[in-house]
Amino acid sequence: IGVYLRGEIKQLAKEAYELFKKELELLNMTSWYAKQSLTDLKWGFLYSSLKEALNGLRLIEEAKTTHNKLLTALAKLPIPKGIIKKLNHTIDDYNSLFLETIKRIKEQSKNISLTTLSINVSSREVWINSTVEITGCLTLVNGRPLRFRGIKVFLGNKSIDTLTDARGFFYVKSHIPFYSPNLTIYAVYIPKSIDKDRLAATRSEVINLRVLYITPTLRAHLDKSKVMPLERINIYGKVKFPNGY
Repeated sequence: IGVYLRGEIKQLAKEAYELFKKELELLNMTSWYAKQSLTDLKWGFLYSSLKEALNGLRLIEEAKTTHNKLLTALAKLPIPKGIIKKLNHTIDDYNSLFLETIKRIKEQSKNISLTTLSINVSSREVWINSTVEITGCLTLVNGRPLRFRGIKVFLGNKSIDTLTDARGFFYVKSHIPFYSPNLTIYAVYIPKSIDKDRLAATRSEVINLRVLYITPTLRAHLDKSKVMPLERINIYGKVKFPNGY
């Protein structure tokens, strides 16, 4: 069934639809930050959890602005407003969740120091079976380096243990272990020994690598189309690469 609108009503309906779509997109991104912030808080990654909660609040403020514009547009349209009220409740719920998460982080960080872990890769595009160099730095949030601490670097499903140097930097060189269209890399610091009660755990950002590969063409044929039982046949084939070899 097609609905035809004219003039100002048509323009308002179009504006309302775009605002509604934008608000849903903002809330979807907010949902990801909420889940990730709570997960990092659960594992003790306080600084990562704090950054995600603050990013979530920023999106909520944008969603509020979009929601108010949507209400203005809908006020002039003769349509039900039920789902819009639900969106407003969702915004309020996420706002409360992020504020409560930040409060919990502040409480947990009263007696320990927050840490931050950076990470970089030599290239965002790598060939399968090649090598990638991974570097990073572990510091307190005030920039003071943390020396000779254990770092675990995750490359897909593979993990590599390393140590920071005297300046807080770490370095890892590894082969790309397998093919995956997007290979993730990140690093984690978990305090041990005397650091347990002094420092907070932290996780770096997640880097997505694009893994490049060549897909050859394989063609095969038999030297006979019909054979007797136990008769020998030969199979011939050729592998051809995109460059012609």
